[in-house]
Amino acid sequence: MKILVHLHLFYQDMLTEMLELLRNLDGYDYDLFATMCKASHETLDGLRRFKPEVTIIDVENRGYDVAPFVKVLQLADLKQYDYIIKIHSKRNLKRRAWLKNTSFKGDGWRKALVGFMSTPEQLRKTLALFRNPDVGMVSHYNLITEAGKEDVVANKRADKLLAEMGLQTKEHKFVGGTMFIARAYLFKPLKEYPCKMEDFEPYSKDVHGGTLAHAYERLFGYVVTAQQKEIVSYETETKAIKFWHIVRRILLTIGRTILQVKINSKNKLIIKFFKLPVCSWQLKD
Repeated sequence: MKILVHLHLFYQDMLTEMLELLRNLDGYDYDLFATMCKASHETLDGLRRFKPEVTIIDVENRGYDVAPFVKVLQLADLKQYDYIIKIHSKRNLKRRAWLKNTSFKGDGWRKALVGFMSTPEQLRKTLALFRNPDVGMVSHYNLITEAGKEDVVANKRADKLLAEMGLQTKEHKFVGGTMFIARAYLFKPLKEYPCKMEDFEPYSKDVHGGTLAHAYERLFGYVVTAQQKEIVSYETETKAIKFWHIVRRILLTIGRTILQVKINSKNKLIIKFFKLPVCSWQLKD
């Protein structure tokens, strides 16, 4: 068994944390591809001390962690590998974020993303899931989402790209956050598709969706289900958890349509009932 590992290290100050994660691969045969923008000498030295044969690729700041991964797929010989691991540096969330009616804050999203290899024992359990021939990709159930109405532009672009690859799927599932382990051969359509780094839009803090990178985020999952493989969780989603998700969904709907509590740009707390302001308080700075 051989593994292709792609680490996109946009935040180079997270190198130590990411290398600690990669140490859980000790004893496995793997090749490490590291991509980053203008690597510092300290980062280069740290990577080479960790794994002298690491392949380091300098990339432009475009396409987030997605475009560099596509570049690695195109450079690598996928026939040499059984599995692909895709991870990247992800900052703690400054504010609460929602995905699949689950709220994340701080390092919660990152921990769920890398959880499939958080310890040597967990990685062993994750790899054991692939004994089931129907399993194609593994992540966490809170991150395995289905394309809906949250980014219609990216959804349409992903569908178009998938069709151009000669594939189609009824299950539009993908991993929100793009960290996962998957069977390497499933990414052959992505490797062969004529897409260049320059095709991806440069990073802009004002853009939050609809880019080629957001489309590819979906494609990473689509190519799995299009080849009749499943995206599964490394943790079991119990009935109790599913019930709590339903409760969260109901509360979220109530919060959006009936009762709303917001803080505006003037630091004023406003409570609305059916979108009509009923009361407000000026908060202290």
